[in-house]
Amino acid sequence: MPDVEMKLRFPRVTKVRLEKFSLYKSAPVIELTFPEGVFCLAGANGLGKSTFLSAINYAITGVVCEPNPKFQSVEESYASSLSYAGDYFSGRISEPDRKAAEVTVELSVGSRMYRITRGLFEPTELRELLIYEVSDSVATVCVDTSLLSPGERHERYAESITEDTGLASYAQLVFLQNYLLTFDESRHLLFWHQRVLEQVLYIAFAMDQNVAKRADLLRREERDFDSKARHDSWRATELRNKIGELEKEVNPNDESPDPDLAEKHRELLDLIDARQRIVDGLKDQIGDADLKFQGLSARHMSLRTEYEVVFNQHFNIHSNVQHHPLIRLSIGKGRCELCGAEGESIVRAIEVRSKSNICPLCNNENVDGADGADLLVHLQNIDTEIGNAQKELDSLVQKKQRLQLEQEAALADLKSAVEELCGFERANEDALQQLNRSDGQPSDLDVVLEKYRQQMALLIKNKLNWYARRDEKRRELAKLQHELESKYTAAEMEFVPLFKNLAGHFLGLDLDVRLETPRSSPELNLVLEITGSERRQPHQLSESQRFFVDIALRMALSQYMADPASTSSLFIDTPEGSLDIAYEKRAGDMFAIYVSNGHHIIMTANINTSRLIQSLAQRCGREKMEFSPMTSWTELSDVQIAEEEAFKDAYTEIDAAFAKHEVSLGA
Repeated sequence: MPDVEMKLRFPRVTKVRLEKFSLYKSAPVIELTFPEGVFCLAGANGLGKSTFLSAINYAITGVVCEPNPKFQSVEESYASSLSYAGDYFSGRISEPDRKAAEVTVELSVGSRMYRITRGLFEPTELRELLIYEVSDSVATVCVDTSLLSPGERHERYAESITEDTGLASYAQLVFLQNYLLTFDESRHLLFWHQRVLEQVLYIAFAMDQNVAKRADLLRREERDFDSKARHDSWRATELRNKIGELEKEVNPNDESPDPDLAEKHRELLDLIDARQRIVDGLKDQIGDADLKFQGLSARHMSLRTEYEVVFNQHFNIHSNVQHHPLIRLSIGKGRCELCGAEGESIVRAIEVRSKSNICPLCNNENVDGADGADLLVHLQNIDTEIGNAQKELDSLVQKKQRLQLEQEAALADLKSAVEELCGFERANEDALQQLNRSDGQPSDLDVVLEKYRQQMALLIKNKLNWYARRDEKRRELAKLQHELESKYTAAEMEFVPLFKNLAGHFLGLDLDVRLETPRSSPELNLVLEITGSERRQPHQLSESQRFFVDIALRMALSQYMADPASTSSLFIDTPEGSLDIAYEKRAGDMFAIYVSNGHHIIMTANINTSRLIQSLAQRCGREKMEFSPMTSWTELSDVQIAEEEAFKDAYTEIDAAFAKHEVSLGA
């Protein structure tokens, strides 16, 4: 349990290793060591820059955050995000590499070092866990996990790193890593997402992470009770309308069905439909795999046939002279079988001419010419295509086997749902017949009406109870909010200047930030003011202003939250194409300020943001920044290949920026 008023020790990634990451076709193993300061991975669109950051975050947390996620609470966010990683990596890891693909990271957390290896489809397991401390260059193992199962290793890791960071739960670590320490423009911006921002504020300023955890639980319960109250209110209104219709009904033969029974029956039918769709979807995927397999098989056979034809042509060209029976017989007998001349000199002459592309009979010097060389290259190309086709065939076989196993499981689920429906219909046969009858037989209207009235009364009672419980949670939450406001006021003198320095340096405008609880929303909120004007909505700033002011907020919060003996690390997927020329250098300078305060950035950038990178390089120098192009990691598209010269020019300009830093030091 963290101590009261203790700041956080954020994990800092020092090394990463990716193995069998199929997206990076040209680099089966990628190993990188991150420097103090900035690590910038640069490349063109579509090479996998964002995926690189997601892979590191996944190693740390077991989670890949969904684009534009719906956030309810810290705990719910962690639970709901666990399943997304499999979908995310399925499109980036080929079928043959699924089991072998893994990511290893080394982290420093306070005085401890962590080395963890996680399979890309094993979010709650660890293949390796090593926790040790380094003192006087001697590493001492703190936790031996060699005898633990992969699931137990993950649990031990979650427990240990939660304690070492100073947080109250592992879900808080996952939340901070994905929602605060990682900037990705496809997700919500922190400044304009009140639910996320409120929980960040509790973790940042409450000083006791158990208070933040309690606030998160209260907010979740408050929303849950409010939702239940509104649901029961809606159901009561529906029943009131039904009662009104029945009371006006002249014909007593019209019987209203039991809504609970009908609802249960509909749910079972919907469940069967949903599971049938899953079965049908898998059937379609298997069918698609079969069609692709047939096409590839035909292609594979065609290539092998073509190979035989070209090989025969190549053999005929290369072998007709050297291996002609008359030549072989003459060399074997030691005399020319054409004219009868004998002796070693005759044999040597025959051998030399047959091997030197000269016909011994007519002196033709074009026996083995350019056509033969072209055929050899053609043979090599066909052989490569055959190998690629075979790999695709093997991958399809593995994929089909996996899909068939999933189809078997889906069929079992469908069978289970059908059996449940049959059992329900047998148990409620009479009632269901009444629900579905079309012969107009009468039922007791008074009994039905009384049943509906009782149900409506119960719903109204439940609604009032839910609202009462919601209000109780709100009152308790209000106390925590008042405490947080007090803590924020005390911290304002430290936090606000950090933010104003970073954001002001980028915008070049006078700005401020303040804490408030809006009347229209129960969540605490930070309000941004620029030149005295409140900017409560995202559209009140330009795209580049929104993105980089939000990054400035994350930098200021992470600096403030970090223990004085520790540092913070930001993961930034640099927004592509959002900066105009006037702001590119300012953004680089803002990043450099963050680094100069002792913190770290792992960032990705498109080469079209090279002015930002140049500014960083000139400010940080090679001692505080490493620039790594990723064009060698994977195969380039035709468009990317066509622009290789532009990439080289950008890299040259970045090297020149590093040189300017060195010159300024010398001066």
